[in-house]
Amino acid sequence: MLSFETCSLDVGFDNREAAVRRIARVGMRVAGHLDAIAAGIAAEAGATASAITLVLDHVVVAAGASGLGGWVRESRGMPAAWSPCLTVASHDRPRVIGDMHEEPGGVLRTATVFPELRSYAGVPMHADGHVVGAICVLDGRPGAFNEGTLHLLAAAGVRVHHLLGL
Repeated sequence: MLSFETCSLDVGFDNREAAVRRIARVGMRVAGHLDAIAAGIAAEAGATASAITLVLDHVVVAAGASGLGGWVRESRGMPAAWSPCLTVASHDRPRVIGDMHEEPGGVLRTATVFPELRSYAGVPMHADGHVVGAICVLDGRPGAFNEGTLHLLAAAGVRVHHLLGL
């Protein structure tokens, strides 16, 4: 039997899921600190909202957040298909969306679910060699973010990594 025939094809997925679960456990203990970091990120970026997210296949969990309202604040998460953080995490690339209302998508795209939010910027968050989430900002003004915002988010990622022990 060849070696690859004995290896699970889900090893990478399982390892990423394990990394996300580990961070989620730590994140629950320091959620207040992550919320404070998110508030600082939003203030520094001039954004309505900021989130430090953990991205799984079907759900995005806000481990830390500021400025999010309603059911998202209460549940600290949403279906992954509704969040641009899924694209950031799945492609492992920073992303700026100038106007989410102009983005293609299905019936329940981000702009449909959150009509008051127009701009998005996010950078991937890594742990244990995997992309585990994103650090992002959102705002009601179209074109609110740029390359400089991505640099700010990447710098904030250092604080998040330190707090989570990544």
